[in-house]
This record gives sequence, structure tokens and C-alpha cells, in this order.
Amino acid sequence: MDEVQLDHATIHFLPVIRGLPSESATVQQAIQSVRPIAIGLSIGPEELESLRSYQGGPLPPENFEEEVYVAGLSAWEPPVKPPPCFSD
Repeated sequence: MDEVQLDHATIHFLPVIRGLPSESATVQQAIQSVRPIAIGLSIGPEELESLRSYQGGPLPPENFEEEVYVAGLSAWEPPVKPPPCFSD
């Protein structure tokens, strides 16, 4: 995790790989260790709306780009949608 000092604030940047289940534990550990006052997410409006309407269970890729992304992630572990780094 990268850390930047800005005036009297400390900003922590946590890189995650969207879709890998193992990233959920990484995010949870970072939040527990830093105990931030606020959290910012690098998430687009469409993804945010999908998370808000998520009813549970796995979701299939929505387009060709997602299929390619999922195929690439599968080299490490079976990916999950929505990304556990945002939903757990």
C-alpha cells in the first residue's frame, strides 16, 4: 500500500485486481489496519449502479471485453463478479 502525506492528512492507496476473490481479504486487512475516516473507490457510475442493484449470486460477463478480462484472470484463480474488493 502506498502512502502520501498531504498537509495534515495521510492518503493510502491500495491497488487491487478487480474480480479476484483473494483481493477481498487484502482490502479487509488494509481497512482494519489503517481504520480510515473515508474511503474512495476507483469505480465508474455503471459499476456503482450494478453494485447498488446487486441481489447476490454470481453474475456472467456483460460484454466481450469482460469475457477477455475474466479469461485473463482465470490464470490466477476463478474470478467473481461483482468484484469482491468492492462488494465484501
